[in-house]
Amino acid sequence: MPLENQLSKALFLHIAKTSGLTIEEPYTDKLFNYVNIVLSSIRVIEDLDLSGIAPLTMTSCLEEEAT
Repeated sequence: MPLENQLSKALFLHIAKTSGLTIEEPYTDKLFNYVNIVLSSIRVIEDLDLSGIAPLTMTSCLEEEAT
Protein backbone atom coordinates (compact mmCIF):
# COMPACT_ATOMS: atom_id res chain seq x y z
CA MET A 1 0.00 0.00 0.00
CA PRO A 2 1.92 3.10 -1.16
CA LEU A 3 1.60 5.97 1.26
CA GLU A 4 2.16 9.60 0.38
CA ASN A 5 5.25 11.07 2.07
CA GLN A 6 5.98 7.85 3.90
CA LEU A 7 8.98 7.37 6.12
CA SER A 8 11.84 5.71 4.25
CA LYS A 9 13.01 2.34 5.49
CA ALA A 10 16.57 3.66 5.87
CA LEU A 11 15.40 6.54 8.06
CA PHE A 12 13.17 4.21 10.06
CA LEU A 13 16.09 1.87 10.76
CA HIS A 14 18.36 4.80 11.63
CA ILE A 15 15.83 6.20 14.11
CA ALA A 16 15.34 2.76 15.64
CA LYS A 17 19.09 2.23 16.00
CA THR A 18 19.81 5.66 17.49
CA SER A 19 16.88 5.19 19.88
CA GLY A 20 18.49 2.02 21.18
CA LEU A 21 15.91 -0.34 19.68
CA THR A 22 16.91 -3.72 18.42
CA ILE A 23 14.39 -4.85 15.85
CA GLU A 24 14.60 -8.51 14.99
CA GLU A 25 14.44 -9.25 11.27
CA PRO A 26 11.06 -11.02 11.19
CA TYR A 27 9.43 -7.96 12.77
CA THR A 28 11.23 -5.17 10.89
CA ASP A 29 8.85 -5.02 7.93
CA LYS A 30 5.75 -5.38 10.09
CA LEU A 31 6.81 -2.57 12.44
CA PHE A 32 7.96 -0.38 9.55
CA ASN A 33 4.58 -0.74 7.82
CA TYR A 34 2.71 -0.10 11.08
CA VAL A 35 4.69 3.10 11.76
CA ASN A 36 3.95 4.36 8.25
CA ILE A 37 0.23 3.64 8.68
CA VAL A 38 0.16 5.51 12.00
CA LEU A 39 2.06 8.48 10.54
CA SER A 40 -0.26 8.70 7.55
CA SER A 41 -3.36 8.53 9.75
CA ILE A 42 -2.23 11.39 12.00
CA ARG A 43 -1.36 13.65 9.07
CA VAL A 44 -4.92 14.99 9.24
CA ILE A 45 -3.66 17.08 12.16
CA GLU A 46 -1.86 19.28 9.63
CA ASP A 47 -5.25 20.43 8.29
CA LEU A 48 -6.66 21.55 11.65
CA ASP A 49 -7.14 25.30 12.17
CA LEU A 50 -5.82 25.91 15.66
CA SER A 51 -5.28 29.64 15.27
CA GLY A 52 -7.68 30.54 18.10
CA ILE A 53 -6.44 27.93 20.55
CA ALA A 54 -3.71 28.69 23.07
CA PRO A 55 -0.95 26.09 23.41
CA LEU A 56 -1.50 23.69 26.27
CA THR A 57 1.35 23.57 28.75
CA MET A 58 1.86 21.50 31.85
CA THR A 59 1.53 24.58 34.05
CA SER A 60 -1.84 25.45 32.50
CA CYS A 61 -3.07 21.94 33.31
CA LEU A 62 -1.95 22.32 36.92
CA GLU A 63 -3.60 25.74 37.15
CA GLU A 64 -6.93 24.28 35.95
CA GLU A 65 -6.73 21.47 38.51
CA ALA A 66 -6.08 23.95 41.32
CA THR A 67 -9.31 25.85 40.65
